[in-house]
Amino acid sequence: MSESRHCTPHAPTSRANLSRPSVCSTVQSWPEVPPKSSNDGAETYSFIMDDLILLHHWSVVTSLTMVNTPDVDHIWQTVIVRIGTQNPYVMHGIFSLTALHLAYLDQPRKHTLIAIAARHHNRALRDFQARLCNVDNHDNDALFASASLNIFYVFAAFGDLYSSDADEPSATHRSRVLGEDWIPLIRGVNLLLHQIRPRISAGPLSSLLYIGNWNEIEPGTGTVPHDAEMQSLEAIWAGSADAPVYDESLYLLRKCWAWTAQFRHIPEETIQGLASHADWGYNRSWSGPFIWLSLAPDVYFLRLQQRHPAALVLFAHFGGLSVGLEGHWWMEGWGKNIVLAAKDTLGSYWDVWLELPKRLVAATID
Repeated sequence: MSESRHCTPHAPTSRANLSRPSVCSTVQSWPEVPPKSSNDGAETYSFIMDDLILLHHWSVVTSLTMVNTPDVDHIWQTVIVRIGTQNPYVMHGIFSLTALHLAYLDQPRKHTLIAIAARHHNRALRDFQARLCNVDNHDNDALFASASLNIFYVFAAFGDLYSSDADEPSATHRSRVLGEDWIPLIRGVNLLLHQIRPRISAGPLSSLLYIGNWNEIEPGTGTVPHDAEMQSLEAIWAGSADAPVYDESLYLLRKCWAWTAQFRHIPEETIQGLASHADWGYNRSWSGPFIWLSLAPDVYFLRLQQRHPAALVLFAHFGGLSVGLEGHWWMEGWGKNIVLAAKDTLGSYWDVWLELPKRLVAATID
């Protein structure tokens, strides 16, 4: 079995931080190990040394990069791991994300590590879907943990990590970036949460559901950057039959923009001071794009799939919001890719309506 040693830094947030490694990990080639059967016919799982290597890397490095916020990192570092020890499909989800993180860090072995990640992801997804068909009260935390890991996997696997050297037609690339596959996966979590939310609220992952002062935020009442430009988009669809759909989608996007803006350029100790709000817990600036993807109406995403110009312009502005998450390795390139895909699909006639997201992308690149 071949072996590759490399060092990775403690809790990196971008490749720029990788010049001074402090945590060493070993990744080996990966045989497929099927579950074994116990005497009573039930499946048991046997993890191998390579799995333990991935688990170690998750515990000391990857888990601390997911949201990179010390007072909530323990949810990824310990709580989800504890759930995974009782639910192997959650552990496979952990391994899949860890392998993607290593692929991000170790470019020479990127393709091998992405393949390892895909095998673990497929196994996690298969068993997750099987559990959805027979949910009981003992599955709630594991199902939610698995769904959360899957969301991060989707973003990490189909962003720059995948597309930077992918040989795919431009139309296929645009379709992928514009959410043909990943948006239904993320919105599907809503259906799961509707079923199990009361029980999650009473368990160890309850803080993942808290959204602080979300209900108190009202767009247009503060000094949120770019809000006036966002509101001006209403002129695109004024008087159309879909105006109520776009109005609601824009309102929610402006609200997510305001939500995210309150955390930017604020020292971490000040943010922790904001925790006096009764519902402050896990969710911070990184949650803005996910909140919008969860709350925007179904009809909007149908119009996006149909490539209506108004829907594409709005999605480009969602990409502009996502640019603010470039500091997280699993979101690197997503905002830029969304803006460019929307621009290429719309054509030059709509460029005037894309000035804001193009500026936000350019600022990030600069």
